[in-house]
Amino acid sequence: METGFSKSEIFERTGQNVGLYNVNFDIYEGEIFEIMGLSGSGKSTPLRCINCLIEPTDGHIILDKWR
Repeated sequence: METGFSKSEIFERTGQNVGLYNVNFDIYEGEIFEIMGLSGSGKSTPLRCINCLIEPTDGHIILDKWR
């Protein structure tokens, strides 16, 4: 199955706050994926990185083979 989306070793930091630390995951074509966590735990931060609303401090995002 082809990877439709991949995040590797993503770090996102705003000042002293670390929003993401070494996040890795692949989402394959046809797969359903969910992010769960407590309020304020950084669930929306990966979505903001994917949508280019914020830029990861380090790491890379691949969407349909495009970085």
